[in-house]
Amino acid sequence: MKTLYKILLFTILFYNFSYSQVSTSIIDVFVNSQATVASCNTIDFSGNTNNSLDFFYRLQKSSAGYCPDGNLKIMLKYSSSTYGSQRGSTIFFTSTSWDSNNRAEGYISCNISASEVQVSGSSIYLEYTDCSGNLTQSCEYPIIKTPPPTFTLSPTTLSIPCGSVAPVTFSYSNVYNTPGVTYNYSYSGWTFVSQTSNSITLKPTSGSVLPSNFSLVPIVNGVTQPYKVCTVTRAPFTDNSINIIGNSSLCSTGQYTYNIVNPNNYNVSWSIPQSNVANIVSVANNQVVVNVLQSNGSFDLNATVNNACNQSIIKSLDCFVGAPVLSFSNSSQSSSVTFCKSETQREDNSITINYPVSSNITNFEWFTGNFVGEPIQNCNLPIISSFNNKAYFKASDLCSGTVRVRAKNQCGWGEWYLIDVNIIDCKIKIGPGYGDIYEFKTSDTILEIKKNITIYPNPSNNIVNIEIRDKSNQLLKNTPVTGELFDLMGYSKAKVEIINNKATFSVQGLNKGIYVLKIYINGQVESHQIALE
Repeated sequence: MKTLYKILLFTILFYNFSYSQVSTSIIDVFVNSQATVASCNTIDFSGNTNNSLDFFYRLQKSSAGYCPDGNLKIMLKYSSSTYGSQRGSTIFFTSTSWDSNNRAEGYISCNISASEVQVSGSSIYLEYTDCSGNLTQSCEYPIIKTPPPTFTLSPTTLSIPCGSVAPVTFSYSNVYNTPGVTYNYSYSGWTFVSQTSNSITLKPTSGSVLPSNFSLVPIVNGVTQPYKVCTVTRAPFTDNSINIIGNSSLCSTGQYTYNIVNPNNYNVSWSIPQSNVANIVSVANNQVVVNVLQSNGSFDLNATVNNACNQSIIKSLDCFVGAPVLSFSNSSQSSSVTFCKSETQREDNSITINYPVSSNITNFEWFTGNFVGEPIQNCNLPIISSFNNKAYFKASDLCSGTVRVRAKNQCGWGEWYLIDVNIIDCKIKIGPGYGDIYEFKTSDTILEIKKNITIYPNPSNNIVNIEIRDKSNQLLKNTPVTGELFDLMGYSKAKVEIINNKATFSVQGLNKGIYVLKIYINGQVESHQIALE
């Protein structure tokens, strides 16, 4: 197919050129009204920005009877691989344009800027189109130009680490070998090392003081050219060899000593943000003595390391005092959950406990039975499986019960953390048929809403916001959700409808104290305590 296309294209061109019975030639070209270029020799724009071209052309018809109408254009090619584009005006020919020898002669002109051509590879020619659309063209005149002085510098950016006085070589080039070039240099905070015809080597005078940017200043025949600049910056301060040594898991109050591995002997300052838990007794640069004030809690021991260039990094050690302290992981931070009645393991019927990572927990213990001295719990809530801080429960009864969990580290077992559990029937009937068919649907949505209710600020003295954080829950559109605020005497103080997952109501004018906000979700009730200041 490609070969056939070439043959066809050649045939068309051959036909056009063969049957265009007009020859087109350029006798002379006058460049910038000075130089005359003939015989398709090279046109040199030199260093001129704008160039005027006057073509003395000659057209020759094959016979007096051949159509006299046509037009002549100047065509410029940017490169050998591009098509010509017209420059200047078009000359139109009629019967009066031709002499008795079937010849037409004259001038056609245009202006070409240096930016329209390459240093080499561009060309220009004349193109004549006759009344039948056949065209002929003259020979192509190559065009060259003297490029503007162009210089390069490498590198153009440089990042120097603190303390480094290593030599740096700045290389530069005269791209088009422009004659009459000299170079000046602009820099401070550098010490000269060596130089060649196209490079200069310098080194920082000080390891702690950042040297200036390096500037190359080309000068062509006394004319200063645009500067070439290498931007110099200080490399970020990093040192992975620095770390704090000491016990991060503490079992009691008292004084503890910590050291920092500091092979480069940087300056070190120490701090503890949680001053109520621990404070600093004494400091000896790479060593600090910490006084632990509380028997249970956590603190951060921070070492601010400074190098000679006034750069700093912070190394931290997370410390925990005492046995582990647990907290609940649900979004409302309420110590209660709602399970769906189920005989099998469900993701919803699980509890996840939060704990400080620094507490170095080695074991978790879950418990759902009765403690001695407590009221008997009549809710059957066996543990199906547990993995560290997460446990799954079999919720086979409609009841309310309590789940306990505690954790152990090297200091022993922490206190039991209690979670209240309510088991409800989450199934809805989707039969009839052969027997009743049930699936988890609407009430699952209710549970999801309950999990994601956020009430803030709490305490408040002005506005209270209610937000259901799971915006992707599409089932919420068809699930009515409202809220009502009660005092401790059971009197209603405010009502609100939750629309598009959000609601806002005012508590201004209400007495200070504790109130109960009840969220009604399709017949289910979720209660939250709110403190008014």
